[in-house]
Amino acid sequence: MGRNTVYSPEKHRLMIDALHTGATVREAVAYAGVEWQTWCKWRSRVLSGDKFNAGVVALVGEYEQAAARGTAALLAQIKKHAAEDFRAAAFLITRRDEMPERRLRRDKVRSEIALNVERAKAIRGLDQALAGATDEELATVQTILERAKRRGGGSTQGDRDGAGTTEPVDAPTGEPR
Repeated sequence: MGRNTVYSPEKHRLMIDALHTGATVREAVAYAGVEWQTWCKWRSRVLSGDKFNAGVVALVGEYEQAAARGTAALLAQIKKHAAEDFRAAAFLITRRDEMPERRLRRDKVRSEIALNVERAKAIRGLDQALAGATDEELATVQTILERAKRRGGGSTQGDRDGAGTTEPVDAPTGEPR
């Protein structure tokens, strides 16, 4: 169980100083002695408009600029050495060109994960709801789903690819209609 971290001006200074040197936000938070979950809660509360602590509000307001300054300082160091070693310049070009694509890929993966989690929840919910259903109730559900599919509703990527399609069946006999 994490400890209850209390804001202090010293923690504030340590975090901003670490960010200025090029540390990641997670590293700076740890360096300042703040639990990551606490930082996330503080930031979330401030961004939602809660001004529960003036020092935390100031810290959240400053951390992005401090992180940007730290990144700029690191890039300046690399650029300084690029005159002597082409690899430093190559790194800068790669970093600049890949940043937007990396961000888009990350966002896409996060969205796909969230969608799959919701699909899994829905399937578990259907499994639980249909577990005790009679054959007649299952036939009714199947008829409703088939109507929705014919109307263009309820299609999934698998349906559009032709995967998972089934012929309508007569519920009592199980024979294709």
